[in-house]
Amino acid sequence: LISDAGWGMFRNMLAYKCERNEGILIKVEPKFTSQDCSRCGNRSSEKVPFDSYAYLHKMRNDT
Repeated sequence: LISDAGWGMFRNMLAYKCERNEGILIKVEPKFTSQDCSRCGNRSSEKVPFDSYAYLHKMRNDT
Protein backbone atom coordinates (compact mmCIF):
# COMPACT_ATOMS: atom_id res chain seq x y z
CA LEU A 1 0.00 0.00 0.00
CA ILE A 2 1.11 3.53 -0.70
CA SER A 3 0.34 4.53 2.89
CA ASP A 4 3.08 2.11 3.98
CA ALA A 5 5.69 3.65 1.68
CA GLY A 6 6.76 6.44 4.04
CA TRP A 7 5.47 9.34 1.93
CA GLY A 8 5.16 11.57 5.00
CA MET A 9 8.81 11.03 5.85
CA PHE A 10 9.79 11.70 2.24
CA ARG A 11 7.80 14.95 2.23
CA ASN A 12 9.45 16.05 5.49
CA MET A 13 12.93 15.29 4.15
CA LEU A 14 12.16 17.15 0.94
CA ALA A 15 10.91 20.17 2.90
CA TYR A 16 14.10 20.12 4.98
CA LYS A 17 16.32 19.94 1.89
CA CYS A 18 14.44 22.80 0.25
CA GLU A 19 14.74 24.98 3.34
CA ARG A 20 18.42 24.15 3.74
CA ASN A 21 19.20 25.01 0.11
CA GLU A 22 16.89 28.03 -0.12
CA GLY A 23 14.53 26.13 -2.40
CA ILE A 24 10.78 26.30 -2.61
CA LEU A 25 8.53 23.34 -1.95
CA ILE A 26 5.11 23.73 -3.48
CA LYS A 27 2.46 21.35 -2.21
CA VAL A 28 -0.14 20.61 -4.87
CA GLU A 29 -3.61 19.19 -4.33
CA PRO A 30 -3.49 15.86 -6.21
CA LYS A 31 -7.06 16.20 -7.43
CA PHE A 32 -7.23 16.43 -11.26
CA THR A 33 -3.44 16.58 -11.73
CA SER A 34 -3.59 13.95 -14.47
CA GLN A 35 -6.38 15.82 -16.26
CA ASP A 36 -5.00 19.38 -16.14
CA CYS A 37 -2.67 20.67 -18.84
CA SER A 38 0.40 22.19 -17.18
CA ARG A 39 0.83 24.60 -20.07
CA CYS A 40 -2.62 26.11 -20.57
CA GLY A 41 -4.59 24.89 -17.54
CA ASN A 42 -7.33 23.23 -19.58
CA ARG A 43 -8.96 20.26 -17.89
CA SER A 44 -9.99 17.20 -19.84
CA SER A 45 -12.90 15.10 -18.65
CA GLU A 46 -11.34 12.10 -20.39
CA LYS A 47 -8.13 10.24 -19.71
CA VAL A 48 -5.59 11.91 -21.98
CA PRO A 49 -2.05 10.58 -22.52
CA PHE A 50 0.60 12.90 -21.09
CA ASP A 51 2.05 13.72 -24.51
CA SER A 52 -1.32 14.58 -26.07
CA TYR A 53 -1.44 18.12 -24.66
CA ALA A 54 2.02 18.88 -26.05
CA TYR A 55 0.85 17.57 -29.42
CA LEU A 56 -2.30 19.69 -29.33
CA HIS A 57 -0.30 22.82 -28.46
CA LYS A 58 2.12 22.12 -31.30
CA MET A 59 -0.78 21.72 -33.72
CA ARG A 60 -2.38 24.99 -32.54
CA ASN A 61 0.90 26.88 -32.83
CA ASP A 62 1.61 25.52 -36.31
CA THR A 63 -1.67 26.73 -37.78
